Amino acid sequence: MNTTHILIVEDEVIVAEDLASKVRRLGYDIAGVVDEGEKAVEMAGRLRPDLILMDIRLNGKMDGIEAAGVIGRIHDLPVIYLTAHSDDDTLARARLTGPFGYILKPFEERELTIQIEMALHKHWAEREVKKSEERFREAFEHAPVGMTINNLDGSFVYVNQAYCRMVGYSREQLLDEVMSFQKLIHPDDLDDNMDALHRLLSGEIPAFFLERRCIRGDGDIIWVRASVSLRRDHAGNPIQIVRLVEDISPRKKAEEDLRQAQKMEAIGRLAGGVAHEFNNMLNVIIGYADILDARLERKSNLNQYVREIQTAARRSAEMARQLLAYSRKQMIRPIVINLNAVIENQKMMLRCLIRENIQIQFNPGSEIWPVRIDPSQIDQILANLMVNARDAITSTGDVMIATENVRIKPTDALPDLSAGEYVRLTFSDTGIGMEKKVLERIFDPYFTTKEVGKGTGLGLATVYGIVKQNNGDILVESEPGRGTTFRIYLPKSRAEAEVEQPVIEVHLSKRNETILIVEDELQVLNLAEIILKDAGYNVLKANSPGDAIRMVQRCQLRIDLLLTDVIMPEMSGGALQSLIEEVQPGIRTLLMSGYAEDDIDRQALRGRSADLLRKPFTAQSLTEKVRDILDRG
Repeated sequence: MNTTHILIVEDEVIVAEDLASKVRRLGYDIAGVVDEGEKAVEMAGRLRPDLILMDIRLNGKMDGIEAAGVIGRIHDLPVIYLTAHSDDDTLARARLTGPFGYILKPFEERELTIQIEMALHKHWAEREVKKSEERFREAFEHAPVGMTINNLDGSFVYVNQAYCRMVGYSREQLLDEVMSFQKLIHPDDLDDNMDALHRLLSGEIPAFFLERRCIRGDGDIIWVRASVSLRRDHAGNPIQIVRLVEDISPRKKAEEDLRQAQKMEAIGRLAGGVAHEFNNMLNVIIGYADILDARLERKSNLNQYVREIQTAARRSAEMARQLLAYSRKQMIRPIVINLNAVIENQKMMLRCLIRENIQIQFNPGSEIWPVRIDPSQIDQILANLMVNARDAITSTGDVMIATENVRIKPTDALPDLSAGEYVRLTFSDTGIGMEKKVLERIFDPYFTTKEVGKGTGLGLATVYGIVKQNNGDILVESEPGRGTTFRIYLPKSRAEAEVEQPVIEVHLSKRNETILIVEDELQVLNLAEIILKDAGYNVLKANSPGDAIRMVQRCQLRIDLLLTDVIMPEMSGGALQSLIEEVQPGIRTLLMSGYAEDDIDRQALRGRSADLLRKPFTAQSLTEKVRDILDRG
């Protein structure tokens, strides 16, 4: 058992010796005996006794009350006053020092024992409370989530650093009398929060959890999850509100990103399905127009009408291709293009995206260099930039598109663009412009400054992704009230730009080959039959996979090529190919589809002798592909 050390401060020697004798008989150890307040302070700091028995009246300049006050403040040691005087003024002064007891002289040993034991226990209990409070304070202050203690009116009593960082206010600002947690809640969420708080204060619920928006000191809005309970007095009455607040903005953003991704996936599926059906109809129009053009005499006045039908149908096919590109389902097919020609072809579509009060100016660069990129990606870039410009122009305004050749020297190289030759596409608008903090996040996926329901935040992110995918770079300049300018750099291609060949060339059969056509769309089936028969092939046709299998099982002829749609009601083209190969080993296969390749039976394209023909096809593209496959054999 540890010995209790007691310091005696008494200026009368006889009293001090008698007191020391009694203390020893009670089993305590004497740390020392002094007769002045100054000595008591010095010895208390040096010896650190467990208890001090302090006479009020002492020798020297410092009496017992002053000495006890200093010892309590500096060393936190318990003091019991010894006095023969108990006047009101002295007791009032003594009470201010927080003594642990009073012993009036003369006193009995029993009274001394009781006072000493009570003082030691009280001091031990107070120390344990202080330790507990310190542990709580440490946990409170260094908690990873925000913690606050509020008065019942919402004003702050305590806040930790995590909460200060979360809401963007200093501790001093939050502890200001006029500040309350209600002032940080988004106005649209305040009613729900106060309803829950009223139910808590009325005793209807023991606590509540609420997800709501909070307005930071810098004006940004964050999502938080607050756990709210009450601190009560001994009678059970609420006296303070205890709140644990966690920033859940990253989770909310992830949830919103997921919703947007699901929405875009649904839109993409719809666009892909529409484009597929549209392609089938266009296939019939384009195919029969090609047949009609081939059969009419070249000098007939009807040729010009047929050519108009072909032109309109091909433009419609381009729209379907753009739908597939928008849905992210079309495989990227980069070709060498003339950027001026692609932009010129898109001007009509771009005009449909904006209002009549916005004018488009296109300034094509002379002798522009070719670039290698999928034309549909240029369509996406222009469409997204045009929509962005439309939303930025609040009244009348202009959109300027320009192209030019640029050479970037090693000394002028951009951070993500090496020296070399590029075609620069400049897209400018006279809209409201952007602040710097918006500009820094402009290419972040799902970041948008538009109202809910008026933007996905994917447009400029898509533009950025396309440019980077094609080894280019994109820069943006903008200031509030001064419009926005995007500069896109695409590497110069060493190859010449590809141009469409208007002459229709049908590739004829060389060896009286037989082709089996399987297509669930009857008009496309009949069209393919006419084209291939006109090219000199023997043609068998089936309107379903089941009909095709039965036909092959009964057929005595050698079938040279299976021409089949990929996606059909009964089975896929790949599955049909496998079954027919069992009956006709070595048969070659040409798959055709109006869907994008992401939706095609991949097994039919990997490890099999199968090629793909995209719909809508022309007489030339069909016969050319068929001839190529058969000649390979």
